[in-house]
Amino acid sequence: MADLIVPRPNGANDVTSNTLWTPTNVEYLQSWVVGIAEDEGTRAVKHEFRLVYKGQIEYFSVLAGDDEDEAMIEDMAAMTAERAAAQLEVRDQIRSGRITPADLGNINYKQIRQDVAGAIRDMRNHSAKRRGSSNNKIYYSGLH
Repeated sequence: MADLIVPRPNGANDVTSNTLWTPTNVEYLQSWVVGIAEDEGTRAVKHEFRLVYKGQIEYFSVLAGDDEDEAMIEDMAAMTAERAAAQLEVRDQIRSGRITPADLGNINYKQIRQDVAGAIRDMRNHSAKRRGSSNNKIYYSGLH
């Protein structure tokens, strides 16, 4: 079990002290060895974090070598936390699916009507071209 405790550069162990800086709403949980590269003699370490964003909890982890410095691990954790927060935001928008009054003010109804009318007009033209062909297939303008 002692081999699974990852020594930090300052001599403290991840299991006994929280030495990693984390962004706001991100909590460092633990680290453990997940693999060993025998040819290089380095260990792969999984650092686990918890993000609390808008009342939702998301767990994520960062893989790094045991020779990586703390600043790099902290940067990777911050970037991963941003991506996890963005995913939670998208998931929340998908779940809610509600249009806010601000969104209603930004809808261009005239453009929507024009796009729908154009699509219907194209369907009618395509249908008329199919009816005009001898085999009721797609009309090829180069053949007539």
